[in-house]
Amino acid sequence: MKLSDAFPSKFLKESDLDGRALTLTIKYVEMEEVGQKKDRRLVAYFVGQAKGLVVNKTNFKKIADISGVDDSDQ
Repeated sequence: MKLSDAFPSKFLKESDLDGRALTLTIKYVEMEEVGQKKDRRLVAYFVGQAKGLVVNKTNFKKIADISGVDDSDQ
């Protein structure tokens, strides 16, 4: 059994990709409580994907570079 199967998450992780590259379209981004400490973090949700991506500073910068937009409201 895979770790991701034993401990499923509602958020995307590298292990969910199995080494594949995905091209995704952002559906929306919202603030959510994440983790045991319930930290408020941005989470991006994508068209056709059930799981969201917890957006850290690195991911935010990459999304901004790709999209040309550095405001999550846009």
